[in-house]
Amino acid sequence: IVAIKVYRDPDGVETIDGEQIPIQNYFLNECKSLADLQECAAVPRYHYGVNDENRITGDRIQPFVVMEFVDGMTAEKVGKGLANEADRAERLVELFRKAMVGLQRFHDAGKIHRDISGRNVMLQGDRFRFVDCARAKAIDEVHTGMHTVKGGYTPGYASEELIGERKTPAEDVSELCTVVYEWFTGSNKSESNLPAQWYKRLVAKGSDARLAKIVVKGMTPRNPQRAFDPAVFHSPHEVISALDRLERIRRLQNRLIRNGIGLLAVAAVLLVFFYVSWDRVQHFAYTSELRRLGEQREALANAPRDARADARVQQRIDAAQQLEQRADASNRHGNTGEASSLLAQAVDQIADASRVAANLARLRPLVQP
Repeated sequence: IVAIKVYRDPDGVETIDGEQIPIQNYFLNECKSLADLQECAAVPRYHYGVNDENRITGDRIQPFVVMEFVDGMTAEKVGKGLANEADRAERLVELFRKAMVGLQRFHDAGKIHRDISGRNVMLQGDRFRFVDCARAKAIDEVHTGMHTVKGGYTPGYASEELIGERKTPAEDVSELCTVVYEWFTGSNKSESNLPAQWYKRLVAKGSDARLAKIVVKGMTPRNPQRAFDPAVFHSPHEVISALDRLERIRRLQNRLIRNGIGLLAVAAVLLVFFYVSWDRVQHFAYTSELRRLGEQREALANAPRDARADARVQQRIDAAQQLEQRADASNRHGNTGEASSLLAQAVDQIADASRVAANLARLRPLVQP
C-alpha cells in the first residue's frame, strides 16, 4: 500500500507577500527534501515523482509523489480522540514528548519542515511522522537557489516570524507546540494572541501549571533580532529535556506521597501499639495502687482502736475513701490513668493515717495520769 500526493494545479502560481511562486517549485522542493530524508524514520519512505511533458503530444503529465502509506491518524484527529480518555493528561504528555522526539529526528537529518500543523503530523503506532515536506529546507540553507520556496505557513499554527526571515528549528518547535496546545484546549492559538492568555487557557483546561509553561514557552515568538532568545525553546531537544525534568519532578512527588503514606501507616501502627501498651501500663499501675492501698489498710488495722478513733486519723481515712470512690468512677469511665493517680493519693492518706495512729499509740501512755 502506498500513498500518492497529487498537485492538482501544477501550472498554477501561489502569491506570498507579493511574490509569485510556481506550484512546480513546491513539487520539486518536496521531491528533493524527501530524497534527502530517506534515512529519517520520522518521514515516510519516498519512491518517485513525475513532472514531465509528453514530448510527442505536448500534453501535460500530472506531477505526483508516491510514498510509503502511513497507517495512522493525523495529530488533529489524535487530539480529538483523547478528549474522552480517563488518563487524558498523562497521555497528552506522553504524546507531546514522542512528537518532539520525531521532530528532533527530522532536524537531525538536516531539515526544517516549515509547515507543521495538525494535518501534517501523523501518529503511527507509538511514533510521530511528518508529511507534506513541500516547504522543507536545509537548516543551514539561505533563501536562494533555483527551487527556493518562500517560507509559507498554515494559519493558526505558524510562529510569528518577520517577513523574509530565515526559518530556524525554533519555528518548527513553535508550530508543533501549537499542535499540542490545540490537543489540550481544543482551540487554535489564533483565538488569543498573548502568551498569558495561552497559559490561562491551558490551566483552565486541566493542564499542570508547569506543563503549561513548557507549552507556552514553545509557542512564544522568537525575537528575530537575537541569535539566541532565552524566552523560547530553540530545538526539540530542549523541550524533551524540559518534559523529562517535569516527569522526574512528578515521579519524585509521587514517591514522596507514597513514602508519606507509608510513614503515616507506620506511625498509625506505632500509635496503636503505644496506646495498647500505655493502656496496659496504666492498668498495671491501677492494680498496683489497689494492692498498696490494701496493704496500708491492713497496717492501719493493726493500730490500737482508740488511736484509730482519733479525729485526725478518721479525717485521713474519710479522705482516702472519697479518693477511692472517685478512682473507682474514673476507672469505670475508662480513665485508668486518673484512677491510678487518685488511688496513689488515697494510699498516701491511709499511710499518713497509720503514721498518726502509731504516734498517738506511743504518746498515749506518756500523757495518761
